[in-house]
Amino acid sequence: MHIGLKTPVLRAWHFCYFFSEFRGVSIIRTFAKRLPVLLAGMSILAGCAPAPRQPAATGTAKPIDYGFTIPSSPDKPNSYFWNGTEYVGSKDFLDGVHRQMATAITAASIAAIKPADASAGTLDVILPQRLAEDFNLAEPAHSTNPKGFAEAADEMQQAEGIADQARVELLIRAGIFSTVAVGTDPLSPSGLDGNRFALWFGDQIWHLRYRHGDPQIFENTLDLALWTSRVKNAAIAARKQGGEPGDLLSAAFLAQKIRFTFRGKTYGNVDALSQDLNAFYRGEAGAIRPVVGRLGGKVKLVLSDRGPGLTFNVSGYPEATETMQRGFTVGKATLDSGRVEALQRAKLFDKLIVETTDVADLPLDDWDYVIWQPSTTPRVWRFRSSRNGGEVRDLKLGGRDANLEHWVEEVRDQLAHPETASLPAVK
Repeated sequence: MHIGLKTPVLRAWHFCYFFSEFRGVSIIRTFAKRLPVLLAGMSILAGCAPAPRQPAATGTAKPIDYGFTIPSSPDKPNSYFWNGTEYVGSKDFLDGVHRQMATAITAASIAAIKPADASAGTLDVILPQRLAEDFNLAEPAHSTNPKGFAEAADEMQQAEGIADQARVELLIRAGIFSTVAVGTDPLSPSGLDGNRFALWFGDQIWHLRYRHGDPQIFENTLDLALWTSRVKNAAIAARKQGGEPGDLLSAAFLAQKIRFTFRGKTYGNVDALSQDLNAFYRGEAGAIRPVVGRLGGKVKLVLSDRGPGLTFNVSGYPEATETMQRGFTVGKATLDSGRVEALQRAKLFDKLIVETTDVADLPLDDWDYVIWQPSTTPRVWRFRSSRNGGEVRDLKLGGRDANLEHWVEEVRDQLAHPETASLPAVK
């Protein structure tokens, strides 16, 4: 029995906002360079005939990666497919993988990968522990070739290990980092000290972190030059963060899955993200103390009920689109709760009233101050202050919307001196 399934690994969409698969006896995976194709096809064929390779929806997809076919008879050798080449038997397969990886290292243009500044610091590579369950081999209940299944799992582990060693070798040759150290121990959750990067593989994607910063994530590939360039680009982006986790909630669509990143961690589902968002902003708000220079008076704060103020669309993937929208909606709601609690704990006003509704404008009426998110631009904060006759102004947060201490300080300073705030860019 031969089962074939094609599942593409996809080019990523990346989003920021303030504040792979079933695997059977045979696996053929298609990587799409541009627009994704989901679940290109599944075929169940008798005997060991090769599964038909369905064309991708775009003309740019080409089959790479790996697959294998296990014959029904234990007297016949397994067949393996690796990066465009088919092999028969274990020795032929592993020898072929060695040759492919050696050729790839030799063919890679080091000059195209090497950055102008090669003193990027030390890289700790945590090589993945390739396990049989990573390939999700489910032996049929009435299998006539258990030996073939066991061999396939072992050979694929070895082949992946050969590819990992080749990746490390090319990283060393490329000179992206001053030192490359290899280990298998998990990365400390607290991050790294000094001028150090860490690179590891998990949940079907690669992660690279600089010091304590947010991990940069990217897809796996057997194109070693492309993979090494991705490492270089991730290192550049990670260093630009300064080695500390940012206040941004970001998301990427990689390997058919939405991945959220927040405060140094990557999340594959909204529930786990929501728990950590709540814990973080509860802690941040709880640390706010009464401010010097409180404003007093009455303030009305109106939060937008239009979610994150952005519409996300992962073309052709409604579930991924819904997940991304839900994640950012949860992120905004959690941050808004933190903002309200921060203002309450700062004791900035004598009276604070909070509403969640859809308004384009908010009159001052008998309030001393009003603050709102206009329905036309729900990512913008506007205010009116009795100190300048209620003229509408934009609350400028300098790109630090998600920092609650900064939020309290800017609300205090700009409402106290509205003449220093900006006139609305959009009325």
